[in-house]
Amino acid sequence: MLNFLEYVTGRVIAILFAMALLALILLVIGFASGLMLAVIAVTIPIVILKILFGKNKPKITYHYERKD
Repeated sequence: MLNFLEYVTGRVIAILFAMALLALILLVIGFASGLMLAVIAVTIPIVILKILFGKNKPKITYHYERKD
């Protein structure tokens, strides 16, 4: 009986360790993707604002200018 109890506790500890490791890996992946999304969410409006309100804004022409 004691042998069986040791076997079960060993298995439970191994499963708990594996779950903790998996949770840590998922946390790191989630943190990295969240950080990436945050960087994207910050840079896109900055780029749009620079295009709209910048001093030397890129010249966007919608039609060709005639050179007479």
